Amino acid sequence: MVLAGVGVVVLANRIAALPDAIGDLPSYLPSYLPMWAAWFGCMAVGAWAMRRVAVPNALLWLLAVAVASRVCVVVMSGTLSNDWVRYLWDGRLLVNGFDPYAVVPTDPSLASIHDEAMVAGMNSPEYFTVYPPVSQAVFALSWWVGGGDLGRAFVAMRAMFAAVDAAACVLIVVWLRSLRIDPRYAVWYAWSPLAVVELVGAGHSEALLAAPMIGCLLALRARRDVVAGGLLAVAVWVKLFPILAVGPLACRAGRSRWWRAAVACFVVGVVIGWPMLRPDAARNVLDSLGLYAGVFSFNHGPFVLLWSGLDAIGPDRYGSAYRDTTRIMLGAFLLWVGWQWWRSRSLSGDEQGDRKLAGVLAAIFGGYVVANANVHPWSLAWVLPLVPALGLRWIAAWTWFSFWAGFSYLAYDRDPVGVPAWLLSVEWGGFMLLAAWAGWGSRARRVAPR
Repeated sequence: MVLAGVGVVVLANRIAALPDAIGDLPSYLPSYLPMWAAWFGCMAVGAWAMRRVAVPNALLWLLAVAVASRVCVVVMSGTLSNDWVRYLWDGRLLVNGFDPYAVVPTDPSLASIHDEAMVAGMNSPEYFTVYPPVSQAVFALSWWVGGGDLGRAFVAMRAMFAAVDAAACVLIVVWLRSLRIDPRYAVWYAWSPLAVVELVGAGHSEALLAAPMIGCLLALRARRDVVAGGLLAVAVWVKLFPILAVGPLACRAGRSRWWRAAVACFVVGVVIGWPMLRPDAARNVLDSLGLYAGVFSFNHGPFVLLWSGLDAIGPDRYGSAYRDTTRIMLGAFLLWVGWQWWRSRSLSGDEQGDRKLAGVLAAIFGGYVVANANVHPWSLAWVLPLVPALGLRWIAAWTWFSFWAGFSYLAYDRDPVGVPAWLLSVEWGGFMLLAAWAGWGSRARRVAPR
């Protein structure tokens, strides 16, 4: 167990020391991907060893390694994504008194603070930002702490991400223990390179998501409905998507309690989210979200199969076939969400009900990943914190997906850009098989005689 944890920290330190990947991907990936694979091996060995030692010792070591590995990547020299540039640009706007929901980076009115290098280094500078107010507050604080220097601001932002995500690891341990599930299962998130490298090291705002979501579930279990509602509002204003958890959480609270959580969620949500709720701001954000939903595509599984089929019927690679696929997948996902809400209508108030709630939320967030046209490694951050409560089979399925998602960067080493077909087959095919195996196991437990 000790050796596996040391391996995780050493690999975090080695990845953090790699040169910047942007602009030199062919020389970066041969060093990065073997360490990514070795990290998963250390995580698996550590999880196996933890099952055979005293619980207090294992949990202390689990959390110590989680914190140490995140500290290592705070000063990571390079990343495989440049999303953080847009984050800090938004923070810069706020610190200088501009509204990021009202102006695009190329707007002439920003001439007084224009930075050609920052604008050139971000994605879609001609579109409005889509990041909610809680994330924007962290971006602004990072820019202010960094004193207006891009490099220092990035380190400050990573440090905040590391602190929040480390707190999430503690909350996952406490949550699992409250459900009488082995809390050492938290290692599958706490030691995951996807959480450490992709969320903290690469600087993705999904690092802020696990803490309020798990905190909401803990508060609901402790019958602190007002706290639960407030934390759900915070999670929504980190990435918007947790709004789909409202139905199951209301069902879990019950008829006599849901209104307190609802009032708290509404009040906190309006107070925090007002900058984004204004009609002009909401309209600008929706326009930019249309770009994400209607143009971008990356590392997709079921989506690309349906798209290819429709494209074969009527060849129009980036036209109607793509739009039709988007509509079909969106419709299927909404039906899936409706089914999960229906499943949650009879959730009980005991630990069994809370376990089922975790399964429902994981199904909603996981369904979004499966139906999406864009599946970057950090996209899995929505479901991974919940997976330790679902059992070893689901842990195996999502760990497989997490591992191979890291190899999706091979897409940028090709011309034209695209994830290799063999990788899509292994990544998605293996995940679907493991998910079917896990789902069959869950069904067998439900129908087995007591």
